[in-house]
Amino acid sequence: EDMDIIGRETRWAVGRASGSGDTSPLTSFTVFEAIRAAAGHVWGSPDLTGRVVAVQGLGAVGGRLAARLVESGARVIGADVNPDAVVAAAGLGVEIIPVGEILGVRCDVLAPCAFGGVLSEASIPTIRASIVCGAANNQLATSEDAPRMGSRSLLYVPDYVANIGGVYSGVNGLKGKTEADAQALADQVFGRVTELLVRSEDEGVTPSEAADRAVA
Repeated sequence: EDMDIIGRETRWAVGRASGSGDTSPLTSFTVFEAIRAAAGHVWGSPDLTGRVVAVQGLGAVGGRLAARLVESGARVIGADVNPDAVVAAAGLGVEIIPVGEILGVRCDVLAPCAFGGVLSEASIPTIRASIVCGAANNQLATSEDAPRMGSRSLLYVPDYVANIGGVYSGVNGLKGKTEADAQALADQVFGRVTELLVRSEDEGVTPSEAADRAVA
């Protein structure tokens, strides 16, 4: 509704109920594909069967991501402040834990899909995962937190790489293209994340730095 109000003043608003529509399905898809690519890089296979994924935030994107993960065979742990989101996720088979415990729960993949700034000097030492890859914008509290993640051997896929599906969906709507066009771009995310992680390793830099260099 807020985007509809903004849309009355500018034609560049996306994600409206009318117009370019809901971007969350494609966002959840590219985050899921980014997680699979990261899994392939770390464990040699993108298969998530039996992997434990902790999803912080079970709303429009996080809830859809949790559903995709459950369907893939992963064990999903989730948390959200919204009781309705919690009930919906639990109905999918998501194990619900308190919000305050989700960042530090033992898992294979941590997927921040709620607030920005959650990866910080205080929280990073508590993370017990191998991969951090989620949909929330601006997950790093400061620019120093990317190397801080690297120093703990936490593979962090930059948020703007993983959640690019929302951009594809919204921008394509503005350009008058179809959702199929956006999906075609989203289908490339697995390969692009794989290439990014290989380049990061080869160049001895964090994935965030490698991604920044690619768009510089």
